Amino acid sequence: MSDAIQIDTGISRVKKLQSAILTRSRLIAHSLPRGTHKAAMLTLTYREDDQWHAKHIATLLQRIRDHLSRRCLKVPYVWVAELTQRGRIHYHVLLWLPKGFTLPKPDKQGWWPWGSTRIEWARNAVGYLAKYASKGTEPILMRQFPKGCRLHGAGGFSDLVRKSARWWSLPAYLRAACFPVDDFMRRVGGGFVSRLTGLIQAPVFGLMSVGRKSVRVRQIAPFPVGREPRPLFDPSWLCAFVGLKPQQLQEFQPC
Repeated sequence: MSDAIQIDTGISRVKKLQSAILTRSRLIAHSLPRGTHKAAMLTLTYREDDQWHAKHIATLLQRIRDHLSRRCLKVPYVWVAELTQRGRIHYHVLLWLPKGFTLPKPDKQGWWPWGSTRIEWARNAVGYLAKYASKGTEPILMRQFPKGCRLHGAGGFSDLVRKSARWWSLPAYLRAACFPVDDFMRRVGGGFVSRLTGLIQAPVFGLMSVGRKSVRVRQIAPFPVGREPRPLFDPSWLCAFVGLKPQQLQEFQPC
């Protein structure tokens, strides 16, 4: 249906990383009641003699979740991996903690036995993380991350934030044709499927060839029909858009 489109996989990965981190951070910040939480930036570094392992960050986050759970707390967080100038991995984790609560240093607690940690309050949480999302993410550096290394992650947020984050990660043509409540996910074999209705969106682009640093695709199907445009302040449309009941709208503070 169209000419071939060449995509640089390194640049594409960078854009997806930056978009995912910033989108989730903004959604979390806007979903929390105003003035109830403070953002803490946790930095995790390795000792010279310690070897990186893909499960280290997951182990640390699970220990933090267990610590919070014992205090009946569940906090949202976003994290990103970064390479130092010498090519060593370290992590930045942004957590939105309830006011009055502080997190102990993970290395002192034995949660991060592979190196040292630092915790500081972030006045501008989204801007703080944006700085790290843009550092060391040039395509040539991205390819230096070890195999199996996840570059970012997030968790601890509400179902509404989760569905909204998934919606923002969809291709623009699919976002224009669905709502966050439809909760589309990638489908085995290509395309997308709605967790809500089971509706399948067939692939719009087909793979032509794969190179070392790029792929070539072409459009093989028409774009789906866009949803009906409605003003964002229309309550009935807004409820359908985010999957809320009308009485739940009052729980959210304006952005």
